[in-house]
Amino acid sequence: RFHREVKYSMADMEEVFFAKECLAECKDAGLYEEALLQAESFLQQRIYDADLMFEAADLYFMAGDYSKALLWCDSILELDPQHKGARILMARICVLGDCPKDGLRFLDEVLVEDQTLNHQAAERIRYLLEYLSYRKDFSCLLQEHPLAKAFWENTAGRV
Repeated sequence: RFHREVKYSMADMEEVFFAKECLAECKDAGLYEEALLQAESFLQQRIYDADLMFEAADLYFMAGDYSKALLWCDSILELDPQHKGARILMARICVLGDCPKDGLRFLDEVLVEDQTLNHQAAERIRYLLEYLSYRKDFSCLLQEHPLAKAFWENTAGRV
């Protein structure tokens, strides 16, 4: 288990920065397995950083290992209960697992907290809603989730 209040020394901050750089390099080079091994290694070294852990969760998602991605998201949310990336990733996994109501619930949690999203988060939400829009029950689903509906209507063609 993780402690929500993680305090870093300067040395720890350097380790986190180095770990993020290593993951980014592997990810950019398409070396996903290497990146996952590094992420696991950083966790074993007790380098707990929500954004670093999110990179690992996202890598597992990209590799199609949704159960591990969800486990990482749970750990991220223990460290940072408001982590938008983890909540959006959980929404994506729910939708792909044919649980759209659960996915939209996670999106509502992101959208209720703060309507200002970075471009990547807004883009991921938009793509997820676009994917859902092909469902016959899309309008009904949105009726039950007014925040997702408002996001969908307000970002039409702009993300």
